[in-house]
This record gives sequence, C-alpha cells and structure tokens, in this order.
Amino acid sequence: MSDAQAFQLDAQDWRGYFEAMAVDHEGLKACVTLVSERPQDGEDAVAWTLYAISYDQHADEIEIHVGHPAPRGPILRYFVSAPRAIHVQERAGGKVIAVHDMSGVRTLIQVAHPRESGALPCRSRRSVSSARSELGRQRR
Repeated sequence: MSDAQAFQLDAQDWRGYFEAMAVDHEGLKACVTLVSERPQDGEDAVAWTLYAISYDQHADEIEIHVGHPAPRGPILRYFVSAPRAIHVQERAGGKVIAVHDMSGVRTLIQVAHPRESGALPCRSRRSVSSARSELGRQRR
C-alpha cells in the first residue's frame, strides 16, 4: 500500500503521541497481543473499544484501557512496563504500534476506526460473559 508509513518513535515523543491518539480516537477499536519467545496456544486477540492509551514517564509504563461501552461490561487495563522502543506502522485502515519492553516481550497494539475494524487481524469483541473469562485469563 503506497500510503503505508513506518517509523520508530523517539522516547521523548511517546507521551505526546499517545495523548494525540486519545484526543482524536472517536470510538477507535483496538486489540492488544503479547508476542514472546513462547507461542501462546489458542490465545488470540479480541477487538475492543479503545478508551485510553497513555505513557507515564515517571512510572515508565504504557497503560491501555479497552472494553465494552459503559455500562455494558468490563474495562480491561493493559500495562507495558519499562518500554524501550516503540515502532509504528500506519496505514489508511489503522495502525500497529509495537512496544518492545526491557524483558524482551513485544506488545502489539492494533488500532482502527470502527468503519475499518475489519482490517484488524483480531476477532470482534465477545459477549460480556466471555469478556469476564478473558479477564480471568489476563490475570494469570
């Protein structure tokens, strides 16, 4: 795709980049997946409504809030501690943010506008009861 753009964010730009996404998110859908040396059998990402994404330089962590629109269901909070590099690939249909942390884990944050959420390589959000079981798995 000719309008694709890939770049690495400088550490001093992380906070501003996420703040700009938060201001302009208009119901974005997002899915978060962890990529490590061990494959995670049967684990696949779910597309949720993105509520917030931010970088706190004092805590040195990225916080992502996704879930069902209130008051229907839970909000999932993901934390990426000690990020060391952030690579972004933007396309017309959305973006993929790859966060590499100090422990060697890569977290993929895939974001798309609702009309483009089919471009996300993750499933549509599940029912509230399924979301609760997803919460249980995330805590393990």
